Parts: sequence; C-alpha cells; structure tokens
Amino acid sequence: MKFLNKLADLTPLQDEVFNMQQEVNQAINKFGKESVYNGTIGTLFDEDGNFVTLKSVYEIYDNLLDSQKAKYAALIEGNPTYLDAIKKWILNEVDFKLANKAIATIGGTGAISLSVSTCLDKGDTLIIPSLSWNNYKLIASRHGLELKNYQLFDNDNFNLNSFKEVCKEVLVKNKKVAVIINDPLHNPTGYSMSLEEWKEVINIINDLSKLGEIILINDIAYIDYTKKPLKSREYLTLFNNLNENALLVIAFSCSKTLTAYGLRLGAALIANQNQKLIDDLYLELTKHARSTWSNVPFGAMELFTKVTSSDYLENYLKEKQTFIDLLEKRGHTFKKECKNYLIPLYPHTGGFFITIKVSNEKKELIHQKLKENNIFLLKVNDGIRVGLCGLNIKKCKELPTLINKVLQENNLKFE
Repeated sequence: MKFLNKLADLTPLQDEVFNMQQEVNQAINKFGKESVYNGTIGTLFDEDGNFVTLKSVYEIYDNLLDSQKAKYAALIEGNPTYLDAIKKWILNEVDFKLANKAIATIGGTGAISLSVSTCLDKGDTLIIPSLSWNNYKLIASRHGLELKNYQLFDNDNFNLNSFKEVCKEVLVKNKKVAVIINDPLHNPTGYSMSLEEWKEVINIINDLSKLGEIILINDIAYIDYTKKPLKSREYLTLFNNLNENALLVIAFSCSKTLTAYGLRLGAALIANQNQKLIDDLYLELTKHARSTWSNVPFGAMELFTKVTSSDYLENYLKEKQTFIDLLEKRGHTFKKECKNYLIPLYPHTGGFFITIKVSNEKKELIHQKLKENNIFLLKVNDGIRVGLCGLNIKKCKELPTLINKVLQENNLKFE
C-alpha cells in the first residue's frame, strides 16, 4: 500500500463503545432518557444520570495556576513530585523490595503500549485473557505482535492451568513472552483474584522463566474502586518473589482514580530483582516516550500529586468511597435480579462492570434484539458486558427483567 508501512491494516476501526454512542443518543432523542438503558460506557455516572466529576479533585484543578496547566513536564519521564506520588500511591504501605522506577504515561493505554513496544519485537507474542479490554488487541496489532489468549476462568476461579499452558507454549517457541493480567476488578467481568491465585501465578512464572524471559503486565486501571482500595494492594508483596528472568510492569491509569478520563494521565511502574536491568529499561522507556508523545501534561501530574497529598487526601477518599459503595449496591441489585431469571453471570467482585455469559453463536442476535428494545450493552468474547457505572440502581433492578422479557419474546437462550 502506497506510503504506508508494512504493519498498516485498512480494516475499519470498530470501537464498539464509541460507535454505539450515536445509536444511544438517537434512542434517547426518540424515546426519552428514562426509556433507554445505556450500559455501554466505561465512565461513572451518578443516580441522576450525571457524569461524575469528583469535587475533591476538580476544586484543586481549578486552583492550579494557568502556567501549571499550560507548561511542559519538568522531565521527559514526568514531574519528580508526580513520580514520587505515583509510586507511593500504587505501593501504599506495601513492603515492596524489587528494584523499581515509574514513568509518566498518556493514560493506562500509554503505559501498556509503551511497555510492549519497548520490550517486544515484531513477531513476538502478547498473551491476554480470553475476556478482556478490546484495546489490547489493537495495541498488539499496531506493534506487529502475535496474540494468544488464556482462558480466564475455570468455573468461578482464575484458570491457572490455561495461563500456564499458553505461556509455556509461547516460551518454548520464542524464549520470550509478555502476558497481561487485568486485576483487581477485571474489565469486563469485575472479577478480582485471590491471594492464593496470585501466589500460584508467581510460582508458575518463576517456573516457566527457566525457559525464557517473561514480562508480566499487571493492568490495575480499576484498583481504586475495590471495596477497600488501600487494602487492595496486599497482593503486590507477592511480586517480591519473582526471579530475575521475570519483569513486572504495573500499568496505572488516573482516568478512573481521579474521574479524569480526558486528562490522559497514567504511569508504568517497572520492577525486577536487578537494579541495572531496571535502569537500562527505564532509559529505553524514556526515549520511546519522548519520541511518541514527548511528555505528559504538567497540570495533570500536579493535580494527582496534590489530590493524594495529606492536605487533600481525606476529602478525596471520603468522596470516592461514596461511589465505591454505590457501585457495590448496583452490582448487588443487578445480581439479585439476574438470579431470579437464571441469567448466567461470570464471577464478579465489584467495580464498573459485570458480564453476562453468552455463547458467541448467540451473542450477535441477542445483542441486536436488546438494542431493538433500547437496551445498549457491549459485546465481548462469549459474553455481553453491562456497565454498572452508567446505570442507576433503579435501572440495575429493572434491566434483568427486561433482558429476560426480550429473550422470552424471541425464544432465545444465552447458551
């Protein structure tokens, strides 16, 4: 193809979330907001349907100097105060012993993309869960990577056997692999792994690392919406047991943490037993960042630094907790009503999303019939995701009844 590199793919970009908003808006204009169930989006809305912007965050942002909002970052890798704050935030009271450094990124997407592009070569393999955020696939494609899936669940538990076998298969062939675990509060299911499951994952990685290099990318985009956010870091201490042939990348996003999706702020925290390895990798990450987005907005980093400082932290945590509690109520309400109609769900702990089990053979038709009844949800592999973050408690209670009604009227089943 003329002027394009060899990785060019002219298949139209199908981003379901963005694409469906036009359909949702048309339905709202025609039938009214109350008659439309919009469970497609991944941003937080309150009980009145208003986009949530935490006051404890934006009061601080409004008081930043114009020069702070406008200026470049202090360093390519990020403001030093931000890098200190982000490490403290991610590793809150965790006895983390691995050598580590953090670099500012353009959101969580930037953290993941930067990591795979720096660590993997064209033709290498990225392993992702069978149920996952769709953008992982696009990231792999844009960097010329092969893509493989491990089955996420074994009944209601993390599928350790599939994780091990898929990683082993790639390592035997390529001697190097990157694998993503999105935890806690996995997108799209809302599942969080247990400490025992994480212990087994670390054991598997250490065992398999004898075959080659393993890059473990822990995507923690939703970590701050666990029931007890500051306790949710406990599993990070287990990473101290990773051996030198395993690199840890923790991909963090401020989008959910600050309800600041458009500010595009995140971080990649890299860790390993070997400080020299971390220093060398950090240099490459910094060069790659400079040549891609140059630097991250000073004002966004200053905002995070101030919000998470002792002067403002208590108000922020208190306000955010009200929405954590609200999401828990929505999830409980939805699951309770689903049980009445035997609507099958994947394991769910909490957070923004929950996913209905739907076979891929039935998914397209069911999804279409739901849309025809003003129920807009997101298709995923072997499932349909429900965005609890965008549905109030009333609609969470009503939705399973309406879903069941659509299936009954069309003589459809989920499996």
